[in-house]
Amino acid sequence: MSSGVPGINMDSPDMIMTLIFVLLILLILTVVLLLWHSGVFVPTDIKTCKPPFQELEVAYKFVRGSQQDCSMVYAEAHSIAPNLRCIGIYYDNPKEVGDSYDLLLV
Repeated sequence: MSSGVPGINMDSPDMIMTLIFVLLILLILTVVLLLWHSGVFVPTDIKTCKPPFQELEVAYKFVRGSQQDCSMVYAEAHSIAPNLRCIGIYYDNPKEVGDSYDLLLV
């Protein structure tokens, strides 16, 4: 395969090794930039401090069943207390236990 430029042979082993080296450098640079962008090189600052609230009231509902059906539980919790935040805690991995045995706390 000729490049059309006189004096450059694209089939020479030196040219192929140079292209492989350039592609390897670009791949390494891409991985490093991806890791940098995802925050791997940023130090984590862990500290303890007072919570941003003085009092905390917790109400929960214990549910057993499929995680796909938990939206009804969230809707019920929101209808009871529309000004409060809701979180869900899933106790089981659905891949290890069946959907009917998942434990959920809303």
